[in-house]
Amino acid sequence: MEIFNSVQIQGYPINRVKLTENLYLDEYIPFQLYKRYVTVGDRFNLWSVNQYMELLCRKISPKLIEADQKLRDRFGPVTINTWWGGGDYDFRGFRTSGCGFGTELSDHYQGRASDKTFKKYSAEEVREDIKKNWQEYGISIIEEDVTWVHTSVAWVPDQKQLKIVKP
Repeated sequence: MEIFNSVQIQGYPINRVKLTENLYLDEYIPFQLYKRYVTVGDRFNLWSVNQYMELLCRKISPKLIEADQKLRDRFGPVTINTWWGGGDYDFRGFRTSGCGFGTELSDHYQGRASDKTFKKYSAEEVREDIKKNWQEYGISIIEEDVTWVHTSVAWVPDQKQLKIVKP
């Protein structure tokens, strides 16, 4: 976990946390949850910002981060949450109760799924590659018939095939 200097976002001083060569914690955690803990620092004189960041990191499965980095390595620039840069995407990674997206049984609520788009490839092109190489990526579930790439690293009963779901 590498921490970058804080910047002002919507009036809050926020630190950026690098998870891998190309992926950051803010791409997985919604803004309201991120700012609540990463901007408070030593709010109760109990924990440091680093300890809060570690707790937020633990909300995301390391398998998901590894799978997304492998996809990023293969397909280039990827977009997950975009609030850090002023964009509208906020719940494409971890979702909080009451966020209004999906159902609470979704793998997003356990930090095991993400929705993403790739700059140079269509969602269908990426899905076709995942169907051929899902084990290499460590992906167990994909969603079809959507304009983004939904992947999950959740455990599935049939470990011998990729599970394909539809919205």
